[in-house]
Amino acid sequence: MSEKALTLEILTPSDKHWIAQLVVHEAVVPIRHDGDLERRFAPDRLTYVALLQDELVGFIHIALAQTYPDSLEDILSGPIYTGVPRVGIFYGITRTSEQMRGRAKEILSLASEALLQRWPHLALSTYSPMPTFRSWLERVYTQHIGNNTEHLEDIARRCAAGVASPEMCMGMRQMAYLYLHTEEKPGRLLDPVARFHLGNGAQIRDILVGADGSWHGLEQSLGVMVSYQYHPHCDGLTLSHPPILEESLHTLDTMKRVA
Repeated sequence: MSEKALTLEILTPSDKHWIAQLVVHEAVVPIRHDGDLERRFAPDRLTYVALLQDELVGFIHIALAQTYPDSLEDILSGPIYTGVPRVGIFYGITRTSEQMRGRAKEILSLASEALLQRWPHLALSTYSPMPTFRSWLERVYTQHIGNNTEHLEDIARRCAAGVASPEMCMGMRQMAYLYLHTEEKPGRLLDPVARFHLGNGAQIRDILVGADGSWHGLEQSLGVMVSYQYHPHCDGLTLSHPPILEESLHTLDTMKRVA
């Protein structure tokens, strides 16, 4: 028996029932206050409602901009952009029904088609978390350096606040790069979000150190986010000097005295 087809509709301020569901179910980027909700209806923001035969099953959030923002906070509360957008950033997919499970690829595809139909030259990328980066880094750090990992969050907070040294941010970026290429078994990436997006044909556009300084962002990924590019195709991120695990860990270790 074939699956029912998903359809998308743009969420508007008059859709009171759907908005109430968004406030209740939004877990990826929670609605923090009324101003946060209003910002999502600004001219440079879109929220699509995913429907299965008129039943709400999910939401997908898009930020429209001239250039890629530096952080998630820039997306949530930065200045409103009113020009023709050059980039579209998927910054959250929320499931409100079990019928949506396993269909994130479909909702991304539908949203991409709708956006490119309106703006054919739009570049499409995500701003995505790394759900197990912190636990992985603390485990690897303990194995190679020692079990005192408290300064890692201090470094992450400094990166998010824009007061970290270049060495701190580079050390975190190198470890995130290594993490994203770590396999839990041959052919299967450890990070579930990377596994999903790269499996869908996207490529890693950038690693964004300090992009999510929220409690949730620090708790799961030490503030680091990843941008996966869907359109146009790119070759994927490569670092000019491929990081070596021990050297990158040592860089973070030397920062403990100043973090």
